[in-house]
Amino acid sequence: MMALWGTIINAVAILVGGSLGLMLHRMSPGIRNTVMQGMGLALAALGLSMTLKSSNFLLIVASLVIGGVLGELLRVERNLEALGQQLERGVNILTRLGDKRSATVAPVAVASTVAATEAAAGAIVAEATASATVIQAAPAACVQELEVEAPLKEILTAKGKKQMPVRIAVGFVNTTLIYCVGAMAILGSLDGGLRGQHDILYTKAMLDGFSAIIFASTMGVGVLFSSIPVFIYQGIIALTASGIASFIDPVMLDEIIIQLTAVGGILIMGIGVNLLEIRKINVANLLPSLLVAALAVPFLDWLSAW
Repeated sequence: MMALWGTIINAVAILVGGSLGLMLHRMSPGIRNTVMQGMGLALAALGLSMTLKSSNFLLIVASLVIGGVLGELLRVERNLEALGQQLERGVNILTRLGDKRSATVAPVAVASTVAATEAAAGAIVAEATASATVIQAAPAACVQELEVEAPLKEILTAKGKKQMPVRIAVGFVNTTLIYCVGAMAILGSLDGGLRGQHDILYTKAMLDGFSAIIFASTMGVGVLFSSIPVFIYQGIIALTASGIASFIDPVMLDEIIIQLTAVGGILIMGIGVNLLEIRKINVANLLPSLLVAALAVPFLDWLSAW
């Protein structure tokens, strides 16, 4: 349960932020930029404090260099972007299908409107002819108006029902991609599973909760459903890390955690720099450096035993 605490907070933050976004109007760009800049500064400070926990800066640099080379060769960031583009294309296809379906009901609505206009004109002519005719024609006109109005209501209801799933899908897929595909989701889950520390996920929860307000105000209720895959994805990483940690020697595990925390702090600072828009850093391509740092600790221990 302790390993999942940060993940639970993250999912709840998305639910709360999304609910607020459904109730609030669109946020002004000034407020959005200022808050994101503040979060960028906070991430940079958090990353620095994590990095300073290790005194072996040579191992940190070597892990970043080797991990960066591996990330570029594997094209981690490009593959993640390609995944996002494929999901976006799928959402766009769903959106176009929804638009086509809603467009097919438009001619029917126009025809009903024309019929209603002709009925009204007929009633006016009947009124000018004779008052008795008006009395007789009035019930028929009312019946005809009701007959026209009922299909219109059915058309509008059907249109809303067809567009709603598309809008939910757009919000769900887009925000799931944003919240799951990123270094903070992996780093925070690893930190929670290995150390039981959730500072990274707490910070991510603030970022996700604030962005959920913005997304929900434009994309709708689908944003709230993205909390489910976020919980599953980060929970699996945290529980896996916690399970692996139980099979490693405690002394070596502590050293691995220190080095992972230090290298992860560098990546967190990179995310902060990206939020501040100072320079674009390919943080995803540096993710293999975490694996390099974790494997370097037992390798150096093995070398020192010789």
